[in-house]
Amino acid sequence: MALNIFNKFFSFKGRLGRLKYFKYTLITYILFGPLLYWAYAEILAGNKESMPALALALSLSFLIWTNVSLQIRRFHDLEKSGAWVILNFLIAPGSTMSTIAAWGLALWLLVFKGTDGPNKYGEDPLKEK
Repeated sequence: MALNIFNKFFSFKGRLGRLKYFKYTLITYILFGPLLYWAYAEILAGNKESMPALALALSLSFLIWTNVSLQIRRFHDLEKSGAWVILNFLIAPGSTMSTIAAWGLALWLLVFKGTDGPNKYGEDPLKEK
């Protein structure tokens, strides 16, 4: 079971269909979003203890790692290199253009159907048992 969870959230190999991409991303944010929100609020409130900073670092690390993993496998399903995930880091945060670009990337990953049948990144996730 642990290996199965590892493959779902941490692996960079294979392909991931739209529905599973959405589901795993949602699970990730439901599990770690509240911790991230709490830690960020504590730090902004001036809490100098190490626990909020540690919680923030751990939750951000987990969210970044899992999102990169999920997006790479989603790009693989679209028969694109995982290097396309770099788009996330090229978008300057805070600007209107970055918001539009981030939403565009999210929509691309959620809306466009992956390659039918096997591709160079693996079997079709819709055809796997």
